[in-house]
Amino acid sequence: MATDPTSSATQPADVASIGAANDSVFQFQPKPVRVLFLNEGAEQVFRQNQQLKNDELWIGTAYDPHDPNADDISVYIRIADPMPVVAELLCSVIGRALGLPVPEPFMVSIHPGCLPGSKLLPSTTTSMAFASLNVGGTSFSQLLRSGESSKAMLRAWEHLIPVATFDEWMANSDRNLSNILFVSNALWIIDHAEAFH
Repeated sequence: MATDPTSSATQPADVASIGAANDSVFQFQPKPVRVLFLNEGAEQVFRQNQQLKNDELWIGTAYDPHDPNADDISVYIRIADPMPVVAELLCSVIGRALGLPVPEPFMVSIHPGCLPGSKLLPSTTTSMAFASLNVGGTSFSQLLRSGESSKAMLRAWEHLIPVATFDEWMANSDRNLSNILFVSNALWIIDHAEAFH
């Protein structure tokens, strides 16, 4: 029997060795999420069935106040209720920590009047929103129109089963080929707002 140094209880040696093995293999150390400040001039992204959606998607640039010499960062901003923001943030942080191809997440501070066309932001107070790095590219659903080679690429994608498993774990029922991006022969996953449902 092995003794747990944090407890007076004893446990079988095989249980202790499994715990030690897990600790040495999986070190969950997510990177801190940076807080950026949105520049003026962002544009709203209009999507299919926009009138049925209860969030807004914008594209713009933001800056890191702790790194004033750095270039502005191109980001997609999701203006939404708290739950989709939390889902986006948690899934992005966990996915990246697991080595999945998720664009860097941010929290973005939006000053009053910075997004004058928004119907969801208050007009007199600073707001926080979720944002992700704009990695460019095109949706995989658009790429599929180019033929069978795209389907073969998806079937051979090294992250296909890990992403499917991750989506099951996060209860993300909204994974579809429109929220897998194709960028320079690499695939990225985006849009986790409906996770945990």
